[in-house]
Amino acid sequence: MATLYMESGTDATFGFQFYGATTGTVTSDTVIVHTGPRSIKFDSGPTAPNGSVSIVRTLNAFTGDAGRISLYYNFSNFPDASLVNSRILRFLNATNNLSFSLVITPAGILQLRDAAGDQIGTNGSTLSTGIWYRICVAYVITTTTVNDIRVFLNGKQDISVTNVTVGQTAIVKAQIGWISEPGTNRIFNTDDIYTDDSS
Repeated sequence: MATLYMESGTDATFGFQFYGATTGTVTSDTVIVHTGPRSIKFDSGPTAPNGSVSIVRTLNAFTGDAGRISLYYNFSNFPDASLVNSRILRFLNATNNLSFSLVITPAGILQLRDAAGDQIGTNGSTLSTGIWYRICVAYVITTTTVNDIRVFLNGKQDISVTNVTVGQTAIVKAQIGWISEPGTNRIFNTDDIYTDDSS
């Protein structure tokens, strides 16, 4: 196993030098923090274009075969009732095509979704606002139909799917934020981000 990336939620630089593209209002926050003086805040705002707010991290040696990302989330609110596919973490290939996503529903329920936005597997736990949760996604993607994806919440397995249909193999990027689905006034913070090539 090789540790590929660790980032403390902008504690060291107060900025986003260790990420790729940013979209919308992504800031280094000093109010809601997990460890250290800062975390990363994603605020879709009242007029954000398409409500999409995100950062992208290239996962170095991830090749679509196996990977794991762990990070802490703290939700100030959940999506409006009409926003059933609010992606908070998604996995992309080198040309930014989607493999699969982690979603939070308006009721605060964690779900996995495929590239088309359809749910894969059963519902995960129901989260609450104002609480730090450690969420880890571990995957082995052999082909678009031979795979194993697991979501862990605070160290315990929460969702597990095997041999579902995903959009892409060769995952090399993780995108964090409120992604793709329009919607305003959605806020969450992340902190203590870690990735490795373990399955």
